[in-house]
Amino acid sequence: MASLVNKIKQGAFDMFSSSKSRTNHRVWALLIGAVALSFSAATFAQWKWIDSNGVTQYTDAPPPASTPAQNILTRPSNAPRPLPAATTPQPAQPEVDDQTRRLEERLQEQERQNAERQALIDQANAAEKARACAAARQSLDTLSTGMRIRETNEKGEYVYLDEAQIAAKRQDAQNRVNEYCN
Repeated sequence: MASLVNKIKQGAFDMFSSSKSRTNHRVWALLIGAVALSFSAATFAQWKWIDSNGVTQYTDAPPPASTPAQNILTRPSNAPRPLPAATTPQPAQPEVDDQTRRLEERLQEQERQNAERQALIDQANAAEKARACAAARQSLDTLSTGMRIRETNEKGEYVYLDEAQIAAKRQDAQNRVNEYCN
């Protein structure tokens, strides 16, 4: 064990020492070159097909376009395969359906929000109409009591209304009751 440690310290097993380093680099370069050549040999496509005379042909070029697909026995792995005649490329239907579904959901959400908004507006209008009806009834009741009615003029002074003015205000109050309370 001690001798192995000494040899390591002396650099006997050093892969990157100057003379051994060049040898190792050459070995690696040769290995990489051999692998690259083996891959490039695989790129030479080999076609096997039956021609119109029934003779099997071996070529590195694809057969003529007039050769039916069933007569092509072997094609390279990187060669495109023809689509079957009955199959046509379909549009991305699921994506369109998904977009349509999302659009419909968004429209339904907007319709629901509009309905809620309209319900709130109707509720507020009904409350305002009820308040206006109550005020119109109270005004009509006050004008119908037969008591003297007074108002404040522009100067801030009290002015009592005569019977004609009270009758006109009573008619106006009755019109408001008819409008807001029905």
